[in-house]
Formats: sequence, C-alpha cells, structure tokens
Amino acid sequence: MANDTESQQLLTLRQSDAIFRSETAMLTLKQFRESLGRRSASQHLLTRKKRKIYFIDDTRMDILISEEKPPKTERMGDYEYTKKFDIIRSDGRILPVNGWIIQLVNKETEVATAAGRILRSSKEISDFTCGNTNFMSDSYIECFPVKDGHSEDADIFSSGAVATCDKEGKLVIMEPPYEDDELTLLTAGRITHVGTNVFWIADTKSEVFHKLPWDKDTSEKAANGLWMLPADRWPDILAQGNDCRNMPIHTVKVQWGFTENDSQLVSSVDDNGLIERRDRGRSLNRNRSRNRNRNRSRSRSRSHNRNRSRKGSRRGSRRGSRRGSRRGSRRGNY
Repeated sequence: MANDTESQQLLTLRQSDAIFRSETAMLTLKQFRESLGRRSASQHLLTRKKRKIYFIDDTRMDILISEEKPPKTERMGDYEYTKKFDIIRSDGRILPVNGWIIQLVNKETEVATAAGRILRSSKEISDFTCGNTNFMSDSYIECFPVKDGHSEDADIFSSGAVATCDKEGKLVIMEPPYEDDELTLLTAGRITHVGTNVFWIADTKSEVFHKLPWDKDTSEKAANGLWMLPADRWPDILAQGNDCRNMPIHTVKVQWGFTENDSQLVSSVDDNGLIERRDRGRSLNRNRSRNRNRNRSRSRSRSHNRNRSRKGSRRGSRRGSRRGSRRGSRRGNY
C-alpha cells in the first residue's frame, strides 16, 4: 500500500507540473501585461527551457536615422537633406509599433557679406534675402507620426541661398568666374542644423501627447506642415521619458566661401540606432569566441602535456623497475 500511495503522489505531482508548464506557456497577453505592470507585454517573449520558464525581455528599441535620398547642394548655402526614422529591435529588424518621433530642432546661421556685415538672426537673414530665405536661426519642436515602425513623413533639413535680391525680389546667385561688379554681391557663411530625437509609443503616451498644445497650422512656419511646439517645452517632453534606449542627434553642417561658393555639406548622427552597438557586440562575441578557443587550446595542451608527463613517468618507472629487476637477477646469478 505504501508503494501504491507514493506512486499515486508522484503521478499527481507530475500531472500538476505538466499542467503548470502548459498553462504558463499559454499565458495570455493580457495576463502577461497585468503581471508585468506598466511594461508592454507585446514586446516580451516567453520561452521554456529545461522545464523552467524564462522571460526574455525584448523591450529594447532604438531610433534609427537613415538617409532617404542623396543630399542636394547648390550655391551660397542652398541645400536639402532628407532623412527617415525607423524603430528597430535589438537584432536590427523593424519593430511594428505606433507612436511619434519628437524632434528638437536647433538651427544656427552666420553669414558674412562682401560689405562686411555679419548676419546671425532669422530676421536679419530674411530681410537681406527679401524674405526668400527664412527661419535660419530658429529653435522649435516638431513631431513625426510612426506607424508599424516607420515614420510616415520624411524629415527635410534644408535652406535657400543666402544672397541678396534684385529689384523684382529674386535672389541673385553668383557663379564663378565673377565680374568686378558681382564681387559686392558675394556672401560666405556656415549653417549648423541639429535635431535631437525621442520616441513616444502610442500605447502608453497617447493621452500625454494629445494634451500638449501642438500648433497644427504650420504650413507657413518653420515646421512646414508638421505639428510643432515652442523649443522651451523640451524639458516637458524629456520629463515624460523616451521609449527607446537611444536619443540620436543628427547634425548637418553646411558652409561656403566668397570665391568657392558651392555649398559643402557634412552630415553625422551620434548614438544612431543599434549599428554601433551591434558592431561592438560582434567584436565582443569575437573576443569571447577567441577566449574560448584559447582556453580550449590551453586546456588541450595542458592535458596533452599531462598525458605526456604521465606516460614519461610511467615509462621511466617501468624502465627503472625493469633495469632494477634485470640487475638484481643478474647479480643473483653470479
């Protein structure tokens, strides 16, 4: 009877364990979200290994900024750089989430005229160009809707030429070689266009996003059709956090001179996506594999040396014992 009871108890335990594992493996998304609190269950994976339940955190998202088409540059500060935003997983794949890229834009311009004037403010440059080139030293916040991990709108960093205008109000853009009377119309300058980006996921920040006082009528403003906020609201944006691990900063620098007035453009992104992290991870994995191979080779060489030393000691002991026995037998024969 005791054996039957123990067998029955063991069978019950096994059945309970199987039921627990099957129910846990089939844990619904809603239950998972409730168990995790504020963390998004849609970004977690549930796996079972060696009869244990492991929760693998896949909430790591990054903003990836990439060039959508080649930059365009003309003369005297005229340029256009178009980029797009993607939300990617830790393995580089697109994460199908919805939300908003919120970007703080800072643009600074400094222009020198042939007459010796230095233009820095947006108003000074707008007046000099007869209203053709505007918003050259402005700061503001704009947003880009994200659907299924892709920004629905591309972002364009651009500027018109910083040049004087004729009687009709059109820009006068000089091309070399210059005539003597054209030298007074030349300009030289530099533009720094910077965008700092965070991502808000719609699942958790939709209410906060829509409570912000967005300016939606921006067709004639710096955001050029995108929703925008004053730059002084950026601390309020940061106070709500960033749903991605990185905060990429995209910088476009443009400069031109009096004699060589072609716009020279340089673009760079700091902390962009997982490209740098993946490279570091690959190098780290390579280092780890090298260390493992080194350890294996060392252990093999050690074991090989040990075996050789053991074989040598055994051979030496055998030879010594054989020699001693032979010597002893020979002595006994005398």
